[in-house]
Amino acid sequence: MDKQKEVIDDVDVEWTSTDSSDSSSDDKELMSTIRRSRLEYEFLQSQLGASTSNEASERSRPATTSGEEYLSIPPIARLTKPPRRLTTETYLRTSNPRSVLTEDDLSDIRGRYGFPNEVQIRLPFKGERADAVSEGWICMYTIYFECGLRLPLPPLLIRAMNHYNLAIPQLMPNGMRVFLGLIVLSEEASIELTVDDVLAIYYPQENSKDHGRYSMYPRRKKQVVGELKNADRYWQDRYFFMHVNKKSMGVLADAFNPFWGTLRKELKKPPPKALLFEEKLERLLALPNREWNDIQVPSRLRASSLWKDFVELPTGIPKRVPSWVDWPFVIRGALRRLFGTPLFVDPLTDEEALIAEFALDSLVMEVPTPKDIMAKRRAKKEAERAAAAAAA
Repeated sequence: MDKQKEVIDDVDVEWTSTDSSDSSSDDKELMSTIRRSRLEYEFLQSQLGASTSNEASERSRPATTSGEEYLSIPPIARLTKPPRRLTTETYLRTSNPRSVLTEDDLSDIRGRYGFPNEVQIRLPFKGERADAVSEGWICMYTIYFECGLRLPLPPLLIRAMNHYNLAIPQLMPNGMRVFLGLIVLSEEASIELTVDDVLAIYYPQENSKDHGRYSMYPRRKKQVVGELKNADRYWQDRYFFMHVNKKSMGVLADAFNPFWGTLRKELKKPPPKALLFEEKLERLLALPNREWNDIQVPSRLRASSLWKDFVELPTGIPKRVPSWVDWPFVIRGALRRLFGTPLFVDPLTDEEALIAEFALDSLVMEVPTPKDIMAKRRAKKEAERAAAAAAA
């Protein structure tokens, strides 16, 4: 092995060159997977002068790192010191964690948050991270959907992030809550917010402890969306990749920014004030129940455009179904009602569909929530205490 040293953007970078024939088949397979990333390709082309994949393979790993470990991390982390130009244009984070989600988690996400069948979601390949995504895909954190986000993504969110020169996964959870809250409140006040309006109310600022991620902070200390969470934990490694199409991104599927970037400097200052904006702000501040806990209730989200295409799972189970009903019909009928006609379910005949509809339209017994169960237990204990006090 011969140790080589190169200068990239005035930064010394050390490489260990090896013969490509010495690489194992596993290393070659991992390298081909990583090379599918557009960012990896641009990195090799523009920064290392690799015109072909064969030339790229000649620049191998440092001797102190094993092949699998080296190929499983983003290329910028392999450098002794990241080039300044590369840091601002492509990779911003040197240690994005791997996703801990599983295929079962993806199935749960698809059903829980009503993903259309036309939207593909997958786990990251080896070498892919939140800030290193293949072309045509976007990284999404599960906490975004826990906050109330649904598909397709709201146009205001996409336009604003494009304007900021940031990718959507660069938003901290509270930043996503601000956008969702602004959308709900503006629709309740019959106000059409623009990107300039959002920028006049809030400004994005990079998190000092989490480089490359941004949250939204109010200008002039006027919190439109109030009482956000103080901190969110253990969310950075819970992400997946979503295919970009009209079902996932709406009408702006061809206009979103997939690459991580840095905030445009001129956006740190507020836009010129306008009388029309001041009127919008006053109407928003006059609304009641602007705290986040009040905004995220399902009834308000369901009434907004955020959940217009979201189909919720049923809250009850059928009861008093005649004994002659064939239960597979009922189950298949329920699946049809929830998801249309899934590919994995045989189509029902007219007679079977009639039986299933009759069973599903029967009386419904509400499924008790944990809160209901605790309330029932408390009521029982209070009744026992009252009976004991009366007996004494």
